[in-house]
Amino acid sequence: MDSSAAGGHHRNRPAIGNQSTKSDLWEVLVAVPLAMLLLVPLLSSGLLGSAVLPSGPSLSASVLAPTSIAKALATSGLASVSASRLHSGFSLDSDLSQHSSILDPHSQPDDRRAAAVRVRASSSSSGRQQKVEWVDKALLGVSSSERNEVKQILDLAIRASREWEIKSTNFLNPALIQTAEAALSQSPDRTSSIRWGGYPGSERTKLLVGQEDSLDFVDLQPNALASLPPHESPYGVVCVAIAGNFKFDTSTGHREFLGSILGTGLRREHIGDIHVLPQHKGAIAFVSSLVLGALCGTLTKVGRVPVTVSTVPWPRVAELVALCKEKELSEGKTLTKVENSLRFDSVASAAFGMSRAKAASMIKKGDIQLNWRARQTSTQVEEGDVLSARGFGRATVFSINETKKEKYAIQIHRPA
Repeated sequence: MDSSAAGGHHRNRPAIGNQSTKSDLWEVLVAVPLAMLLLVPLLSSGLLGSAVLPSGPSLSASVLAPTSIAKALATSGLASVSASRLHSGFSLDSDLSQHSSILDPHSQPDDRRAAAVRVRASSSSSGRQQKVEWVDKALLGVSSSERNEVKQILDLAIRASREWEIKSTNFLNPALIQTAEAALSQSPDRTSSIRWGGYPGSERTKLLVGQEDSLDFVDLQPNALASLPPHESPYGVVCVAIAGNFKFDTSTGHREFLGSILGTGLRREHIGDIHVLPQHKGAIAFVSSLVLGALCGTLTKVGRVPVTVSTVPWPRVAELVALCKEKELSEGKTLTKVENSLRFDSVASAAFGMSRAKAASMIKKGDIQLNWRARQTSTQVEEGDVLSARGFGRATVFSINETKKEKYAIQIHRPA
Protein backbone atom coordinates (compact mmCIF):
# COMPACT_ATOMS: atom_id res chain seq x y z
CA MET A 1 0.00 0.00 0.00
CA ASP A 2 1.40 3.40 -0.97
CA SER A 3 1.63 6.27 1.45
CA SER A 4 -1.27 8.17 -0.13
CA ALA A 5 -3.56 5.19 0.33
CA ALA A 6 -2.46 4.80 3.92
CA GLY A 7 -2.97 8.48 4.55
CA GLY A 8 -6.39 8.36 2.86
CA HIS A 9 -7.46 5.48 5.06
CA HIS A 10 -6.64 7.47 8.20
CA ARG A 11 -8.26 10.63 6.90
CA ASN A 12 -11.51 8.74 6.23
CA ARG A 13 -11.62 7.22 9.74
CA PRO A 14 -14.52 8.55 11.81
CA ALA A 15 -13.71 10.74 14.84
CA ILE A 16 -13.38 8.96 18.17
CA GLY A 17 -16.62 10.37 19.48
CA ASN A 18 -18.64 9.36 16.38
CA GLN A 19 -17.89 5.66 15.68
CA SER A 20 -20.43 4.22 13.30
CA THR A 21 -19.40 0.59 12.97
CA LYS A 22 -18.39 -2.14 15.38
CA SER A 23 -15.12 -2.70 13.55
CA ASP A 24 -14.14 0.95 13.85
CA LEU A 25 -15.01 0.96 17.56
CA TRP A 26 -12.98 -2.18 18.15
CA GLU A 27 -10.06 -0.67 16.26
CA VAL A 28 -10.16 2.48 18.37
CA LEU A 29 -10.47 0.59 21.66
CA VAL A 30 -7.40 -1.46 20.85
CA ALA A 31 -5.22 1.12 19.12
CA VAL A 32 -5.60 4.08 21.42
CA PRO A 33 -4.65 2.38 24.73
CA LEU A 34 -1.75 0.66 23.00
CA ALA A 35 -0.55 3.97 21.62
CA MET A 36 -0.74 5.57 25.05
CA LEU A 37 1.04 2.72 26.82
CA LEU A 38 3.82 2.57 24.26
CA LEU A 39 4.40 6.22 23.44
CA VAL A 40 3.51 8.32 26.50
CA PRO A 41 6.15 6.76 28.80
CA LEU A 42 8.77 7.30 26.12
CA LEU A 43 7.73 10.88 25.58
CA SER A 44 7.54 11.73 29.29
CA SER A 45 10.93 10.20 30.03
CA GLY A 46 12.57 11.97 27.09
CA LEU A 47 13.71 8.70 25.59
CA LEU A 48 11.74 9.40 22.40
CA GLY A 49 12.49 12.91 21.11
CA SER A 50 10.47 14.79 18.60
CA ALA A 51 13.24 14.41 16.03
CA VAL A 52 12.59 10.67 15.68
CA LEU A 53 8.80 10.84 15.52
CA PRO A 54 7.26 10.21 12.11
CA SER A 55 5.64 13.30 10.68
CA GLY A 56 3.03 11.62 8.48
CA PRO A 57 -0.65 11.03 9.15
CA SER A 58 0.14 7.55 10.50
CA LEU A 59 0.66 9.27 13.90
CA SER A 60 -1.96 11.93 13.93
CA ALA A 61 -2.17 14.73 16.47
CA SER A 62 -5.55 13.44 17.63
CA VAL A 63 -3.97 10.21 18.80
CA LEU A 64 -1.27 11.93 20.90
CA ALA A 65 -3.41 14.73 22.29
CA PRO A 66 -3.99 14.14 26.01
CA THR A 67 -7.66 15.13 25.82
CA SER A 68 -8.30 12.67 23.02
CA ILE A 69 -6.58 9.89 24.96
CA ALA A 70 -8.63 10.64 28.06
CA LYS A 71 -11.84 10.60 25.99
CA ALA A 72 -10.88 7.34 24.32
CA LEU A 73 -10.05 5.70 27.65
CA ALA A 74 -13.36 6.81 29.09
CA THR A 75 -15.14 5.31 26.04
CA SER A 76 -13.27 2.03 26.41
CA GLY A 77 -14.18 1.67 30.10
CA LEU A 78 -10.58 1.92 31.32
CA ALA A 79 -9.55 4.12 34.26
CA SER A 80 -9.59 7.79 33.38
CA VAL A 81 -6.44 9.85 33.33
CA SER A 82 -6.73 13.59 33.67
CA ALA A 83 -5.42 15.77 30.89
CA SER A 84 -3.42 17.79 33.35
CA ARG A 85 -1.49 14.71 34.45
CA LEU A 86 -0.86 13.75 30.87
CA HIS A 87 0.34 17.26 30.05
CA SER A 88 2.67 17.13 33.01
CA GLY A 89 4.32 14.00 31.67
CA PHE A 90 3.56 12.07 34.91
CA SER A 91 6.41 13.89 36.66
CA LEU A 92 7.23 12.48 40.11
CA ASP A 93 6.98 14.50 43.29
CA SER A 94 10.22 16.32 44.01
CA ASP A 95 10.80 14.51 47.29
CA LEU A 96 10.53 11.17 45.53
CA SER A 97 12.50 12.00 42.40
CA GLN A 98 15.70 10.56 43.80
CA HIS A 99 13.89 7.22 44.28
CA SER A 100 12.27 7.20 40.81
CA SER A 101 13.86 3.88 39.99
CA ILE A 102 11.52 2.07 42.40
CA LEU A 103 8.37 4.02 41.59
CA ASP A 104 5.89 3.40 38.82
CA PRO A 105 5.49 6.70 36.86
CA HIS A 106 2.08 5.54 35.54
CA SER A 107 0.55 4.79 38.93
CA GLN A 108 -2.64 6.44 40.14
CA PRO A 109 -2.48 8.88 43.12
CA ASP A 110 -3.28 6.14 45.66
CA ASP A 111 -0.60 3.95 44.13
CA ARG A 112 1.87 6.83 44.28
CA ARG A 113 1.12 7.40 47.95
CA ALA A 114 1.68 3.71 48.60
CA ALA A 115 4.94 3.96 46.67
CA ALA A 116 5.94 6.95 48.78
CA VAL A 117 5.30 4.91 51.91
CA ARG A 118 7.51 2.17 50.46
CA VAL A 119 10.25 4.75 49.86
CA ARG A 120 10.05 6.04 53.41
CA ALA A 121 9.98 2.49 54.76
CA SER A 122 13.03 1.70 52.64
CA SER A 123 14.83 4.79 53.98
CA SER A 124 13.78 3.95 57.54
CA SER A 125 14.96 0.39 57.08
CA SER A 126 18.27 1.67 55.79
CA GLY A 127 18.53 4.01 58.79
CA ARG A 128 17.76 1.19 61.19
CA GLN A 129 20.42 -0.94 59.55
CA GLN A 130 22.93 1.87 59.96
CA LYS A 131 21.97 2.23 63.63
CA VAL A 132 22.29 -1.50 64.18
CA GLU A 133 25.78 -1.33 62.74
CA TRP A 134 26.96 1.48 65.02
CA VAL A 135 25.35 -0.16 68.06
CA ASP A 136 27.17 -3.43 67.32
CA LYS A 137 30.40 -1.49 66.95
CA ALA A 138 29.82 0.42 70.20
CA LEU A 139 29.27 -2.85 72.08
CA LEU A 140 32.54 -4.42 70.94
CA GLY A 141 34.56 -3.20 73.93
CA VAL A 142 31.80 -3.76 76.52
CA SER A 143 32.23 -6.60 78.99
CA SER A 144 29.75 -9.46 78.90
CA SER A 145 28.43 -8.51 82.35
CA GLU A 146 27.36 -5.06 81.10
CA ARG A 147 26.56 -5.76 77.46
CA ASN A 148 22.84 -6.42 77.86
CA GLU A 149 22.22 -3.32 79.99
CA VAL A 150 24.27 -1.07 77.71
CA LYS A 151 22.40 -2.35 74.65
CA GLN A 152 19.07 -1.52 76.33
CA ILE A 153 20.33 2.00 77.02
CA LEU A 154 21.44 2.43 73.40
CA ASP A 155 18.07 1.18 72.13
CA LEU A 156 16.30 3.65 74.43
CA ALA A 157 18.51 6.47 73.17
CA ILE A 158 17.80 5.59 69.54
CA ARG A 159 14.04 5.66 70.15
CA ALA A 160 14.32 8.98 71.99
CA SER A 161 16.39 10.48 69.18
CA ARG A 162 14.04 9.22 66.47
CA GLU A 163 10.96 10.57 68.27
CA TRP A 164 12.63 13.83 69.35
CA GLU A 165 11.88 13.08 72.98
CA ILE A 166 13.90 12.86 76.18
CA LYS A 167 13.77 9.43 77.80
CA SER A 168 15.17 8.31 81.12
CA THR A 169 16.86 5.13 82.32
CA ASN A 170 16.60 3.71 85.82
CA PHE A 171 19.28 4.59 88.37
CA LEU A 172 22.64 3.22 87.26
CA ASN A 173 25.88 2.58 89.10
CA PRO A 174 28.84 4.81 88.18
CA ALA A 175 30.69 2.08 86.26
CA LEU A 176 27.71 1.34 84.02
CA ILE A 177 27.18 5.07 83.45
CA GLN A 178 30.74 5.46 82.20
CA THR A 179 30.37 2.49 79.86
CA ALA A 180 27.04 3.70 78.48
CA GLU A 181 28.35 7.22 77.90
CA ALA A 182 31.37 5.86 76.03
CA ALA A 183 29.06 3.77 73.83
CA LEU A 184 26.68 6.68 73.19
CA SER A 185 29.60 8.86 72.08
CA GLN A 186 29.85 6.66 68.95
CA SER A 187 26.36 7.56 67.78
CA PRO A 188 26.40 9.11 64.26
CA ASP A 189 23.24 11.21 64.74
CA ARG A 190 23.98 13.54 67.69
CA THR A 191 22.36 11.27 70.25
CA SER A 192 23.65 12.24 73.68
CA SER A 193 22.94 11.95 77.40
CA ILE A 194 22.84 13.89 80.68
CA ARG A 195 23.34 12.48 84.16
CA TRP A 196 20.54 13.14 86.62
CA GLY A 197 20.35 11.80 90.15
CA GLY A 198 18.51 14.59 91.96
CA TYR A 199 21.40 16.97 92.65
CA PRO A 200 24.71 17.97 91.03
CA GLY A 201 27.46 15.45 91.71
CA SER A 202 25.14 12.49 92.36
CA GLU A 203 26.90 9.13 92.42
CA ARG A 204 24.03 6.89 91.30
CA THR A 205 22.17 8.65 88.53
CA LYS A 206 19.73 8.16 85.70
CA LEU A 207 20.76 8.91 82.13
CA LEU A 208 18.52 11.28 80.20
CA VAL A 209 18.97 10.39 76.53
CA GLY A 210 17.89 12.05 73.30
CA GLN A 211 19.00 14.46 70.60
CA GLU A 212 21.58 17.03 71.70
CA ASP A 213 19.24 19.83 70.61
CA SER A 214 16.54 18.49 72.92
CA LEU A 215 18.88 18.05 75.86
CA ASP A 216 20.09 21.64 75.50
CA PHE A 217 16.78 22.78 77.00
CA VAL A 218 17.16 20.64 80.14
CA ASP A 219 18.00 22.80 83.17
CA LEU A 220 18.73 20.79 86.31
CA GLN A 221 20.66 23.40 88.24
CA PRO A 222 19.62 24.01 91.89
CA ASN A 223 18.14 27.44 91.10
CA ALA A 224 15.89 25.96 88.41
CA LEU A 225 14.87 23.06 90.66
CA ALA A 226 14.06 25.44 93.51
CA SER A 227 11.32 27.02 91.39
CA LEU A 228 9.52 23.71 90.83
CA PRO A 229 6.24 22.89 92.61
CA PRO A 230 6.82 21.01 95.91
CA HIS A 231 5.75 17.58 94.64
CA GLU A 232 7.18 17.79 91.14
CA SER A 233 9.35 14.85 90.06
CA PRO A 234 11.59 16.07 87.22
CA TYR A 235 12.42 13.18 84.91
CA GLY A 236 11.13 10.63 87.38
CA VAL A 237 13.33 11.52 90.37
CA VAL A 238 11.95 12.43 93.79
CA CYS A 239 13.68 13.12 97.11
CA VAL A 240 12.20 11.57 100.24
CA ALA A 241 12.95 12.14 103.92
CA ILE A 242 13.09 9.05 106.14
CA ALA A 243 12.51 10.62 109.54
CA GLY A 244 12.94 8.98 112.92
CA ASN A 245 14.64 9.38 116.30
CA PHE A 246 18.01 7.66 116.00
CA LYS A 247 19.60 9.21 119.12
CA PHE A 248 19.69 5.82 120.83
CA ASP A 249 20.74 3.94 117.70
CA THR A 250 23.65 6.04 116.51
CA SER A 251 25.24 3.20 114.53
CA THR A 252 22.50 3.39 111.90
CA GLY A 253 24.14 4.45 108.66
CA HIS A 254 23.90 4.22 104.88
CA ARG A 255 23.96 0.41 104.87
CA GLU A 256 21.05 0.12 107.30
CA PHE A 257 18.87 2.61 105.43
CA LEU A 258 19.55 0.94 102.10
CA GLY A 259 18.85 -2.51 103.55
CA SER A 260 15.52 -1.36 104.99
CA ILE A 261 14.44 0.18 101.68
CA LEU A 262 15.36 -2.97 99.77
CA GLY A 263 13.49 -4.96 102.42
CA THR A 264 10.24 -3.37 101.22
CA GLY A 265 10.64 -5.19 97.91
CA LEU A 266 12.01 -2.30 95.86
CA ARG A 267 14.79 -3.05 93.39
CA ARG A 268 18.18 -1.37 93.49
CA GLU A 269 17.69 0.33 90.12
CA HIS A 270 14.83 2.37 91.63
CA ILE A 271 17.06 3.79 94.35
CA GLY A 272 19.64 6.54 93.92
CA ASP A 273 21.90 8.13 96.52
CA ILE A 274 21.17 7.95 100.24
CA HIS A 275 22.56 10.49 102.72
CA VAL A 276 22.32 10.27 106.52
CA LEU A 277 21.04 13.48 108.10
CA PRO A 278 22.90 15.18 110.96
CA GLN A 279 21.72 15.07 114.58
CA HIS A 280 20.42 11.50 114.18
CA LYS A 281 17.22 12.62 112.47
CA GLY A 282 17.17 10.00 109.75
CA ALA A 283 18.18 10.21 106.10
CA ILE A 284 17.21 11.50 102.68
CA ALA A 285 17.03 9.24 99.65
CA PHE A 286 16.54 9.83 95.95
CA VAL A 287 14.15 7.32 94.41
CA SER A 288 12.16 6.79 91.24
CA SER A 289 8.78 8.50 91.31
CA LEU A 290 7.26 5.21 90.13
CA VAL A 291 7.87 3.60 93.53
CA LEU A 292 7.14 6.59 95.75
CA GLY A 293 3.72 5.33 96.83
CA ALA A 294 5.01 1.84 97.60
CA LEU A 295 7.92 3.20 99.65
CA CYS A 296 5.75 5.57 101.69
CA GLY A 297 3.28 2.79 102.44
CA THR A 298 5.68 -0.02 103.34
CA LEU A 299 8.78 1.51 104.97
CA THR A 300 7.81 1.83 108.64
CA LYS A 301 11.05 0.88 110.41
CA VAL A 302 14.80 1.16 109.95
CA GLY A 303 16.31 -1.36 112.31
CA ARG A 304 14.24 -1.00 115.47
CA VAL A 305 13.43 2.68 114.95
CA PRO A 306 9.96 3.63 113.63
CA VAL A 307 10.15 6.01 110.67
CA THR A 308 7.88 8.06 108.45
CA VAL A 309 8.51 8.74 104.77
CA SER A 310 7.58 12.01 103.06
CA THR A 311 8.64 13.91 99.94
CA VAL A 312 11.10 16.78 100.26
CA PRO A 313 10.19 20.00 98.40
CA TRP A 314 12.80 20.81 95.77
CA PRO A 315 13.70 24.21 97.29
CA ARG A 316 14.98 22.31 100.36
CA VAL A 317 16.83 19.51 98.56
CA ALA A 318 20.07 21.41 97.94
CA GLU A 319 20.15 22.59 101.55
CA LEU A 320 19.72 19.09 102.97
CA VAL A 321 22.31 17.58 100.62
CA ALA A 322 24.83 20.22 101.73
CA LEU A 323 24.17 19.42 105.40
CA CYS A 324 24.64 15.71 104.77
CA LYS A 325 27.89 16.25 102.87
CA GLU A 326 29.23 18.41 105.68
CA LYS A 327 28.34 15.72 108.20
CA GLU A 328 30.05 13.01 106.15
CA LEU A 329 33.24 15.03 105.92
CA SER A 330 33.32 15.92 109.61
CA GLU A 331 32.64 12.38 110.81
CA GLY A 332 34.97 10.69 108.34
CA LYS A 333 38.70 10.22 108.67
CA THR A 334 41.17 12.20 106.59
CA LEU A 335 44.76 10.99 106.55
CA THR A 336 47.91 11.86 104.67
CA LYS A 337 50.22 9.11 103.47
CA VAL A 338 53.60 9.47 101.79
CA GLU A 339 54.23 6.88 99.09
CA ASN A 340 57.01 6.22 96.61
CA SER A 341 54.61 5.89 93.70
CA LEU A 342 50.99 6.41 92.67
CA ARG A 343 50.44 2.78 91.73
CA PHE A 344 47.01 1.44 92.51
CA ASP A 345 48.29 -1.27 94.86
CA SER A 346 50.48 1.21 96.72
CA VAL A 347 47.70 3.74 97.29
CA ALA A 348 45.19 1.01 98.21
CA SER A 349 47.64 -0.33 100.79
CA ALA A 350 47.86 3.12 102.37
CA ALA A 351 44.15 3.86 102.19
CA PHE A 352 42.91 0.63 103.81
CA GLY A 353 45.82 -0.04 106.17
CA MET A 354 46.90 -3.37 104.69
CA SER A 355 50.11 -4.78 103.28
CA ARG A 356 50.92 -4.03 99.67
CA ALA A 357 50.94 -7.76 98.89
CA LYS A 358 47.41 -8.17 100.27
CA ALA A 359 46.22 -5.09 98.35
CA ALA A 360 47.72 -6.47 95.14
CA SER A 361 46.03 -9.84 95.72
CA MET A 362 42.62 -8.23 96.30
CA ILE A 363 43.04 -6.03 93.23
CA LYS A 364 43.74 -9.05 91.05
CA LYS A 365 40.59 -10.74 92.37
CA GLY A 366 38.52 -7.61 91.72
CA ASP A 367 37.85 -7.08 95.42
CA ILE A 368 39.43 -3.64 95.33
CA GLN A 369 38.26 -1.39 92.52
CA LEU A 370 39.27 2.02 91.23
CA ASN A 371 36.36 4.24 90.21
CA TRP A 372 34.05 1.22 90.41
CA ARG A 373 36.09 -0.86 87.97
CA ALA A 374 38.65 -3.63 88.27
CA ARG A 375 42.07 -2.32 87.29
CA GLN A 376 45.66 -3.46 87.00
CA THR A 377 47.87 -3.12 90.06
CA SER A 378 50.12 -0.75 88.11
CA THR A 379 47.31 1.70 87.21
CA GLN A 380 48.21 5.26 88.24
CA VAL A 381 45.88 6.90 90.77
CA GLU A 382 44.83 10.55 90.35
CA GLU A 383 43.14 13.22 92.46
CA GLY A 384 39.42 12.62 92.84
CA ASP A 385 39.67 8.87 92.31
CA VAL A 386 37.53 6.61 94.47
CA LEU A 387 38.86 3.31 95.81
CA SER A 388 36.40 0.73 97.10
CA ALA A 389 37.42 -2.47 98.89
CA ARG A 390 35.13 -5.36 99.73
CA GLY A 391 34.77 -5.48 103.52
CA PHE A 392 36.76 -2.28 104.03
CA GLY A 393 34.54 0.44 102.60
CA ARG A 394 35.65 3.24 100.38
CA ALA A 395 38.32 5.93 100.19
CA THR A 396 38.55 9.12 98.13
CA VAL A 397 41.83 10.69 97.02
CA PHE A 398 41.46 14.36 97.96
CA SER A 399 44.87 15.64 96.88
CA ILE A 400 48.31 14.57 95.67
CA ASN A 401 51.45 16.65 96.22
CA GLU A 402 55.02 15.83 95.31
CA THR A 403 57.53 16.18 98.17
CA LYS A 404 61.08 17.50 98.03
CA LYS A 405 62.35 13.94 98.10
CA GLU A 406 60.35 13.14 94.96
CA LYS A 407 57.76 11.16 96.82
CA TYR A 408 53.98 11.70 96.92
CA ALA A 409 51.97 13.07 99.84
CA ILE A 410 48.48 11.66 99.29
CA GLN A 411 45.51 13.02 101.25
CA ILE A 412 42.86 10.34 101.56
CA HIS A 413 39.39 10.60 103.06
CA ARG A 414 37.45 7.63 104.39
CA PRO A 415 33.82 8.13 105.45
CA ALA A 416 32.69 7.01 108.88
